[in-house]
Amino acid sequence: MKTLIKVLFVLLIALKLIDLFICGLCKILIPLFIFGLIMIIAFILEIF
Repeated sequence: MKTLIKVLFVLLIALKLIDLFICGLCKILIPLFIFGLIMIIAFILEIF
């Protein structure tokens, strides 16, 4: 029974960390993604 509680506790912490990690990534990745898209569009327009 104790091992089950430990496993659940570890899973809870892991989920919390993953959640924080994803939130942090979104804050960093969304502007990068937008910037990347703008650069790609500019590059395509330069070619044509």
